[in-house]
Parts: sequence; structure tokens; C-alpha cells
Amino acid sequence: DVTFSVEYITEGDTFFGVASEVRMMEIIKEKLIASNAFSNVTYAPFPQKSKYHLHFIIHYTSPSVNESAMHGAFIGYTFLTIPSYMTLYLDYSYILYLNGESIHSKSTPESLRCYIWLPLLPSCLIWNNILAIRNEERNSINFLINDITSFQARALEEQIQQSKQLMQPR
Repeated sequence: DVTFSVEYITEGDTFFGVASEVRMMEIIKEKLIASNAFSNVTYAPFPQKSKYHLHFIIHYTSPSVNESAMHGAFIGYTFLTIPSYMTLYLDYSYILYLNGESIHSKSTPESLRCYIWLPLLPSCLIWNNILAIRNEERNSINFLINDITSFQARALEEQIQQSKQLMQPR
């Protein structure tokens, strides 16, 4: 059995959109269940963590409102004829707690460029906000879930090796 919690941090302008915290919890729970690494997966706030707990930290950083406004003025004055982009930074990480002690962690910092240009305008709104960001979110969560399951497999393998060594006659 495992419990998990999600800490969600957003900094900067949210023009390009950020993930819904509820949707991220659903994605994480779905991926943990699909991994078949745990018999029971439940969400629990961090202070109410169980013996075996995964704490996910999702950190979005985008340009500040002032930087976005300056960028908006520039692309407005040029009527989107000069290609431009804004960068969104995504940092996904988790910490594995066993009996209240942190025993393993992993992080995957990513950056995503959102292009803004007149010929791309119809696709930019859909690609930047919906497809690219959601794809990056799922890829980052998949990376972390794969690390969790491989860490569990390594720990289990070590336990088997230790038990074999103990059972060997001297």
C-alpha cells in the first residue's frame, strides 16, 4: 500500500496555462495504479502520510507579468510578423518516504518554448496550451513513475540477495 501527496507551485504569468492540481493528482494516481507496483494507491495530505509515502512536487515557472506585458507589446507592435517565443519551466520531482524518513528522490526539470508568430497563430493557441504542455506533463510523470518502480525492483532484488546469503551454509 502507498499513499501520495502533491505540492503544487506556480510562479509568474499563467497566460500559457498551467495544469489543474486535481487533474495532476488523477494522472499520478492513474499511473501509479497502472504500474502494478502497489496493491493499493490512495491520496493523503502530506501530514497524514502512511508508512510508505510518495510526495510529488510540481513547480511551474513562467515569465513574470511585467516580462509578459513587454513581450506582448513587442509582438503587438510588430503585428506578429517577427517570430518570438516565451519559455515555461516545469520541474517535477518526488520524494519517497519510508517510516517518515526520506529514502529516495528524483527530479526532472524541463523547459517548454511556446512560439508566437503570425503564420503559426492558429496552431500556437492549441499546440502551446493544450497539446505540448499536457504531453510534457505526462512524459514527466511517466519518467518519475518509471524511476519509482525501478527503485522498488532494485530494493527487492537487494533483499533477495541478502536472504540468499543468509541461507547459504557456512
